Order: sequence, then C-alpha cells, then structure tokens
Amino acid sequence: MTKNIMKKVLSIQSHVVSGYVGNRVSVFALQLLGYDVDFINTVQFSNHTGYPSFRGQVLSPDQLNELYEGLKQNNLNQYDCLVTGFMGNATILQAIMNIVDDQKKMNPSFKYFCDPVMGDGGSLYSSMGEEMITKYNNLVLTNADYLFPNQTECEYLTNMKIIDIPSALEAIDILHNKGISCVVITSIEFPGDNSIILIASQIQDDGELERIKVVLPKINQDFTGTGDLFTSTFLGWSMQQLSLIETLSNTLVTVQTIINSSIISKDNPNGELRLVQHVMDIMHPPQNPGFEIQRL
Repeated sequence: MTKNIMKKVLSIQSHVVSGYVGNRVSVFALQLLGYDVDFINTVQFSNHTGYPSFRGQVLSPDQLNELYEGLKQNNLNQYDCLVTGFMGNATILQAIMNIVDDQKKMNPSFKYFCDPVMGDGGSLYSSMGEEMITKYNNLVLTNADYLFPNQTECEYLTNMKIIDIPSALEAIDILHNKGISCVVITSIEFPGDNSIILIASQIQDDGELERIKVVLPKINQDFTGTGDLFTSTFLGWSMQQLSLIETLSNTLVTVQTIINSSIISKDNPNGELRLVQHVMDIMHPPQNPGFEIQRL
C-alpha cells in the first residue's frame, strides 16, 4: 500500500471450496493490495451456483451475530471498512446493518462498500425475491457509502428502467438521495450495442458530482466473480486516497486483464477467474488500459 498504516477490512460474502467468487476473490485481491482482511462467509458452497449443482450451507443471522460478538468480546472488531456481496437470504441483512451501525459509532470514517448481488440479465436470481429488494431499500441503501449494482440490480433498487445514459444518471441520483456518496453501475447493455457501459458518480467534498463513463468491449461469455473482483479492487485503490478516475482505471485494467485470460478453454473448461496467474496485474495494474474514461 502507498500508506504507512495498514487498513483493516471485514469482508462478509460467499465462500466456495472450488473456484473463485465471493471471499475467495475479495480476500485474495485485498491482501495483495496490502490490506489486513477478516472475513465471514455468508454461505459455504462446494462451488458457485452457475454449475449444474452445488451443495453446502447458508449462514443464519444468529450465527453471524455470534461470530461478531466473539470479535467484540476480544476487542477484535476494529475495522476501517466493510465489503459485502452475495447474501444467500434476506434475513441476514439486518444483522449486517447492526455491524455497520456498531462500526460507524466507533469510527466516524468507517466506510461500507456494498455489492447488492441480486440478479443480472434483466431478472433476479432464483434464490432472490421481493423480500431481498425490500430489505435492501429499507436497510442497506441508507447505510452504504459505496454501491456497485449492475444494470438489473440498479433497476430493481430504483424501480425504473435504464434505457439510455440520462435514465442511468437519473437512477444514480435516486441512490445518491438515499445517502450513498459513490454509485457505480458496473455494467449496462443497450439493445444492438456490442459493448458494456460503466457509469460512476461520486459526490465530492464541495457537494458537486463527478460523473464518469467507460465503454468496454463485450465478451460473449458469462463470468462469475467479476463483480466481487471489481468491488474489492475498487475498495483497495479508493481507500488509498486515489481519485475516482485513478481508482476506476486501476480497477478496470485489472478486471479486464483477468477476464480476457479466463475465457473458456481446454485449460480452463469452466471459465473460472484466473486470479493466481495474475498476482502482478492485481498489485501493479498494466498501464495500457485499452479503453477510454470520459467525464460526463
């Protein structure tokens, strides 16, 4: 890290025995970027849910409370930020918000980075439902400092369709009005457009908005874990006091490099993210991004 004091992160996300999603991605990436990472697994599955089948367990709210209480009793609950991803079920969100409240009381500079994993491609995942959307709206959005929805998740959270750039900005403003200082819609696809659009918006110290658009090449393969990689590397660079543009550039270069290396092949038949092969690309992002970052 560029700072002398090592920051400590609590990551509450999914875990898989085989593959790279959730905490298997975030903990690895954040440790490479110099962070001390504690982690709690919301689920423990054999593999991610994109496979034909999976087995495992889901963490209950009581189990999460018990783990956090153990940390508190030993004064081990001192964190600079929290990152959350796949929840498994909606009931655990209140327990997580209790942790956020506790942390913000102890540390006014504490930041909550939230990836509201609920769906993609225009629909919710099969394990999600209206209860998840309601709890995110009533509990999470008023507590998050950074939010990283994809297009589908943003539409469900704001109850509006994103059909062009102006409607995307309108949806982002709805989220800003809930108190979220930085919103990144990580992927937007418009009909007939062979590209992925990312839009980031951050409220500056003077109250002005900094808005950024990035156009990325579309790869005809569904990847799992890219949102976890994006959120964790974004956290890693932004907490080092980099600008929004610098943070986005470093994050996207790393993510795009790993995605391009993870295309299904004989050596990678399941299209898992090749994290271990790209340690240096996480720690030292290449300086030839291959995309243009535009201010809006």
